Parts: sequence; C-alpha cells; structure tokens
Amino acid sequence: MDIHTTIHISDHNKLKLERLAVLLNMNVNHITCLLITYYIQKNSKAIKMFSRIRYQKRKNNEKWLRLHVTFSPGFYEKCQDLRKFHKLSISSILSKAIELYSQEIIKNKYDNYFHNYIIFMKIVDDSPQFLILWNYQEEKKMRKLYEMYENS
Repeated sequence: MDIHTTIHISDHNKLKLERLAVLLNMNVNHITCLLITYYIQKNSKAIKMFSRIRYQKRKNNEKWLRLHVTFSPGFYEKCQDLRKFHKLSISSILSKAIELYSQEIIKNKYDNYFHNYIIFMKIVDDSPQFLILWNYQEEKKMRKLYEMYENS
C-alpha cells in the first residue's frame, strides 16, 4: 500500500519541478522520487550525527506551497532514513536536489530509481544492530549478504 505524504516547497521550486516533469514526460511524483534518489547517490557520504534536523531557509519573497506525493512503502522508509542520516528534512533535500541536479537529470536523461528497502536486525551482546540496504536489486546477492551478516 502506497504512502501519501506532504512536502513543503517554494512556489519557485514547484514550478521548476512541474517544468522538469513536462520536459521529461513524467509526472511530478516520479520526478520527486527521481530527484531524491539522485541526491542520495550524489551525497552518500554526507552523513551527520548528533545534530538537529535542518529545514529549508525561508526567503521573504517566496510563497510556500504543499506538494502532495505518493511513495512506495520502501521509498518512504528510505526518505525517513535519509532525513535521519543527513539531518535534513525531505523538503530541504528535494529543494537542494531541484537546485543542484535538475540540469544533470535533463542532460543524462536519468530515469532509474529503485524502491527496494530491506532492513535486518540482530542482537549482539544485548544490543540491537541493524543493516539497512537501499536499492538492492539482486535477490541472490541480497540473501548472501544477509547470511554473511547473520554469521558475522
């Protein structure tokens, strides 16, 4: 079952998002997922710890709108992890992705994103440990990785 959520976005960025969707012949929801996924790939080492979540900076001349999006359960969980690991709101991540990667997506015709999301947990010395996999495509490799994790 898909998850419906709301992202706050400036009118300027919403217009860019809509133009990008038209240009690439995709719907806004698909472009939103695409941009967030692209952000993940480009910023995989930007993990921060022990700080607060940062939100978008508001500019006086911008109008703020709500963007209603629908994510698969796996993609929604990925966004929640992304928020936690990067200490940025999803709205902020989307805005950064629009500003930084729109032209790159147009140029490269990037349209590949995966919704796979797997989380494993085991208890070691009374302490839970988690292994989170995003965008894992091959089931055989995933099972092998899980077995290695379980046996470590």
